[in-house]
Amino acid sequence: MGCAKPHATHWQDLRSRPPAVIAELPGVAVTAQGVVELGFLTERYRVDLAAERIDPLGSSGLLPLSDAFQILLLTYLLAPHGGPLLGEPISVKELPGGATFFRGPHALPVGELVERYGTDPAGFEARARELGGEPMPHGDRAMRLWPFPSVPVTYVLWEADSELPAAMSAMFDRSVARWFGLDTIFIMAGEIARRLVS
Repeated sequence: MGCAKPHATHWQDLRSRPPAVIAELPGVAVTAQGVVELGFLTERYRVDLAAERIDPLGSSGLLPLSDAFQILLLTYLLAPHGGPLLGEPISVKELPGGATFFRGPHALPVGELVERYGTDPAGFEARARELGGEPMPHGDRAMRLWPFPSVPVTYVLWEADSELPAAMSAMFDRSVARWFGLDTIFIMAGEIARRLVS
């Protein structure tokens, strides 16, 4: 997916937000120097507002920081606090406008996951656990991941049988719409998929 680089307005909006408000977001810390730290799955990142730069911390950064991923992190930092989970797992097509948006070029990126794990559910579970995932009682194998502390995503795998090919789907808590727009949810799903197959 093509995606513009983080725009100057992303950084301006973030610098104008009081550090105390940013620090209220789950999983976010603001240092005395005004640098923001946050996580994505099991990775940690440092966001330097003055330098307009995002860098991996520790063992993070095994994958390059795509422009889309940087926008995702900045969007999370700019999001209003999404509130508690609603406990209502839904597909993206159940989100307002989702049935229209999530098709064609914006269909959830699960093809590589099916190709990689369609006949290897144990491998899927093992990789998801490396990313902090936990088993869930759906499909033939399901793993819930936490890209952000209040934004769970559950990937559900159905193995191939004599009648149907293998398939993968993703479920989100209905509260995801309070955090992100549809385009950002698409970016987030793509970044999770990249890590699951890496």
